[in-house]
Amino acid sequence: MKKQCLLFLSIILSMAGCGRDRSGGGEAVDKTRSQLYVHNFDGGYGHEWLTDLKAAFEQKYKETSFEEGKKGVQVLISNDKTTGDNLLKDIPGSNYNVYFCESVFYYDYLAANVMADISDVVNTDLSAWGDTGTILDKFSEQQKSYFKASDNKYYGIPHYEGFFGITYDIKLWNDEKLYIAADPDKSEEKVDALYDGDDICTVRNLTQTKSKGPDGVAGTSDDGFPATYKELADLMVIMKAKNVVPFSWTGKYQGEYNNKLMAALTADYEGAEQTKILFNFEGTATNLVESISTEGEVTKKAPTEITEETGYKTFGTAGRYYALKFMEQIVKDSHYYGDKSFKNTESHTEAQQTYLLSNPEQGLGKSPIAMFPEGNYWENEAANSGTFEFAAKQYGNEWSRENRQIKMLPFPKATDELVGSKTTLLSTLNSLCFINKNSTGVKLELAKLFLIMANTNESLANFNVKTNAPKAISYTLSPEQYAQLNMYGKSVYDLYHNSDVVQEISTNRVFINNTLELEMSASFVAKVGGQDLNNLVKEMCPQYTPNSKNSKTLFAGLSNHFSASYWDKFIH
Repeated sequence: MKKQCLLFLSIILSMAGCGRDRSGGGEAVDKTRSQLYVHNFDGGYGHEWLTDLKAAFEQKYKETSFEEGKKGVQVLISNDKTTGDNLLKDIPGSNYNVYFCESVFYYDYLAANVMADISDVVNTDLSAWGDTGTILDKFSEQQKSYFKASDNKYYGIPHYEGFFGITYDIKLWNDEKLYIAADPDKSEEKVDALYDGDDICTVRNLTQTKSKGPDGVAGTSDDGFPATYKELADLMVIMKAKNVVPFSWTGKYQGEYNNKLMAALTADYEGAEQTKILFNFEGTATNLVESISTEGEVTKKAPTEITEETGYKTFGTAGRYYALKFMEQIVKDSHYYGDKSFKNTESHTEAQQTYLLSNPEQGLGKSPIAMFPEGNYWENEAANSGTFEFAAKQYGNEWSRENRQIKMLPFPKATDELVGSKTTLLSTLNSLCFINKNSTGVKLELAKLFLIMANTNESLANFNVKTNAPKAISYTLSPEQYAQLNMYGKSVYDLYHNSDVVQEISTNRVFINNTLELEMSASFVAKVGGQDLNNLVKEMCPQYTPNSKNSKTLFAGLSNHFSASYWDKFIH
C-alpha cells in the first residue's frame, strides 16, 4: 500500500511539473485589444493570484481605447522560474513589460539600468482605485530608505513576504496529547515511562490547563507549546517515547534550508533593531558574546559600537550561538529528525509530501512527524504540486488543504528571560515588482496602471487569500477575507501582523557589494582547525559526521572565519 501510494503521487507530481503551461495558457494575441506582457516567477506562491489580477485589469479597461482602432487590454503572462542574474541578462532584449520576481538584488538591477522610473506610480493617489493614500504609504520605513535610489526616484516595489518558521501539526498534538502541562502531576500513569522527572510533562487530557507558551500569556493560541529551547528539548524526549518524530526537512537542500532557519532564529533572538545592525554594520550591539560556560550559559560583552570597519564583530553575537544550539539539540539524536533529512534524494517538495503524509495509520510513514521548518510559502507550494489533493482523495476530506490542521507559531525563546517578548521575523526572499525600462508609449502607460492595481489593498488582500501568505507592503484583510483562509493561512497572517518584521535589506555599501556572502543564511561559515565549514548543522550531527562538533566550537569558528583580517577585503 505504502509503495503504491507514493508511486502514484510521484506520477501525479511529475505530470503536474511537465504539463504546467508556462506561456500564459497559450493564449493567442487578440489584435483588437492592446497587449501588456507580464513575467512571473512561478515558485512557491504560484500564479493563481496573477490570473485573478489579469481578469480584474482586463475587466476594468474592457471599454477603454489605448490605441487607435483597438479597445480593451489583453494581459499575456509568462510563468517560469528564471530569476536573479539569469533574469537580469534577459531583460534588455525582452518584450515583457511588468516583472514579478524574487532573488533579485535591487541595487544590481539599478546598476544595470533595466528598470523604469515608477516614482509616479508609488506616489499615485489611490482613491480612484477604492483605496486610500499611496503605494509608498504602504512601505515600511526600512523599505522607503532602501528603494529610494540615489537620484531620489523609485524603480521597484516589494512583492511578497518570505520568512522561515516552524509548522506544527495540531491534529497530532491533540491525538498524542503533546501539549505541555501548566502544573504537571508527575505521578500520573506513563509520565515516568515518557520522561524521567525533569522540568516538564505533557497533559493527560485536552481539558487540562496548558502552559503559557512562548508569548508568556495564558489563554492564547500558543498555550502548551514549548516556551523555550530547553522546553523543546524536553518535549522531544517525550515525542521520542511516543514514537513521534519531532522534525523533518529536505535532505537535498538541508544545508541551505537549515541555514535559513538559523538566520530566522538569530533574528528572533536579536530583535528588530539589533538584527538590522547585522547587515547595516552601524549601531550599538548589545548581544556580543564574551564567553560561554561549559553548561552553555552566555556572558555578554558591554555594549559595543559597530561601524563599517568593525562589522566583523557582529558574527560573535549571541543570536547566532543560540541558533546553532537550537539545531544541535535536534541533530544530536537521530530519533529527533526524519530519516530522509540528510539524504540528497529528498527534495523540498518531496519533504513537504513526507511531512504531510507521515501518519502511519495510512501506511505512509514509520512515525508521524510533529514539526516542519520551512518558508511560509511551503503550504501553497504543496497545494500547487498536488499533495493536499492526493491526500484528500485517498484518505478523506480532513486531509484536504481546507481542513488540514497545521499552523505556524512563534518560535520558542532561547532563554527564560525572552519568554513573552515579541516575535521578530526575517524577510529574506528579495522579491520585487518593476517595469522594464524598454517599455514605452502605450506599453509603459498600461504597465504603470497594472502595477498600481497590483498594489491596491484589494489586490494585496486577494494575493493573501489565494496563497495563504502575506505581501511585503502594508494591507489589511476584511473579516470575510480572513474567514476564507484555512487554519495555516490564519496562523501565518496572525503571526506576521503581530510580529516585528525586518527585511534583510541595507543601503550599506559593504552589504550591497557582498550580499551573497554576508546575508545571514549564507554567513554560517565557521573556521575550525584551519578549515572552513559551511554545512554547520551536519557538522553537529554524529550520525553523518565522524568527530562531530558542538555549537560552542562552531560559534567560535564564525568569528575565526569572519576575522578582522578577512573583513579587510570587504571594506577596501
